[in-house]
Amino acid sequence: MPTFLQELIATTDTRWKEVELLIEEADKHDAGSDMYDSLCRSTSILMISHMEGFIKGLVKSLVDDLNRHLSFSEFPVPAKEAVAASYYSAAMSDEKDFRKFQASLIQTLEGVSDFEANVDAFLFGGNSNKNPKPDMVSQALRKFGVRDVFKNLHGSSYEDVFESPRAAKRRLSLLHRIVSRACDAFPYSASLTKSSGLITSNYQGQTVWHEFLNNINSHRHQIVHGNTFENTTTVRDLRSTIINVRLFQLLVVYVVCAQLSP
Repeated sequence: MPTFLQELIATTDTRWKEVELLIEEADKHDAGSDMYDSLCRSTSILMISHMEGFIKGLVKSLVDDLNRHLSFSEFPVPAKEAVAASYYSAAMSDEKDFRKFQASLIQTLEGVSDFEANVDAFLFGGNSNKNPKPDMVSQALRKFGVRDVFKNLHGSSYEDVFESPRAAKRRLSLLHRIVSRACDAFPYSASLTKSSGLITSNYQGQTVWHEFLNNINSHRHQIVHGNTFENTTTVRDLRSTIINVRLFQLLVVYVVCAQLSP
C-alpha cells in the first residue's frame, strides 16, 4: 500500500504542469509584449500558490501516515505536543499551566486506542493560509521533530543548483527517484548521512535557501498587492526557479522522512 506521502509527490508532479503550461505559452510570445509580461507575472503568483499548497499537503500526508500506521502513543514527541497544544485555550497563558495541561492530555490520549490526530493541530496556529516563507516551513516541520530544516540544507551538496540550471535539472531527476523510494512504505526509509549530502550544518543569519524563498515570496507580494505593474522576470528565469522550488520540496520531504525513519 503506497503511503500518503508518496501519493503527494505524484500529485505534486501533476500539479506543476499547470505552471509549466503558462511558461510554455509565454515562450510563444516576444519578450516584452503584453501577453509575455502578463503570463510571466501570472506564473510568479501561481508558483507560490503551488508552494503553499504543497506545504499544507505535506503536513496532511504526514499526519495521515502517522494515523494509519501508529497509535498515538507511538507518535513522535513533538507531534504529541502539537496535538495537545491545539486543545489549549489561548486565555490560559501561564507557561507552567500549559506544560502541565499538555503532559496530562498527552497521557490521556495515549490511552485512547482509536484516537486520530487532526491535521488542524499541525497547521500554523489555526491559520491554514500562510505564504511559504522560511519560518512557515520551519514551523510546519518542527511539529514532526525537524528542529531546523535549513541546517540540513545549508552547505549541502545541493547548493550548486543556484549556480547551474543544468545541474539543477539533473539533480531534480535523481532526487525524485531517491525520495520516492524513501517514502514508498511506512516507516519511511531515509537517513541524513554524508552520502545524502544533507548532514546538519550550523549557520548564522540566513542561508541561500532562506534568500531563495524570501525572494520568490517578495516578488509575488509585489505583484499581488499592486506595488509593481512591470514584469521583471523572463521565461528562462521562471524555468530555473521552478526547478529549484521542486528541488526544495523534495529535499524537505527527504529531511522529514529521515526524521521519522527508524
